[in-house]
Amino acid sequence: MNSKVGFDSVVNTALCKKEEDLLQAYHADRAKPIIQKLHRLLATIDHQSHHKSMAIMVSPLLEKVYFFDYVSVEWSRFHAA
Repeated sequence: MNSKVGFDSVVNTALCKKEEDLLQAYHADRAKPIIQKLHRLLATIDHQSHHKSMAIMVSPLLEKVYFFDYVSVEWSRFHAA
């Protein structure tokens, strides 16, 4: 995740998927504030972090980013192809 272009690519791909999921599962009035929070949170993440994986939690009451020093199984499968 050290490359800004690589980081943006991975994050934007995941963000688009989650936006679609939220809009399918919830009415737009409920989903849009969460999506906006997610965009704000992602804009603050340091792409030069030396961590290999991260988890992003966003709810109406909470927003949190966790960093891990290992590669997730989903990431490995996605980039193995």
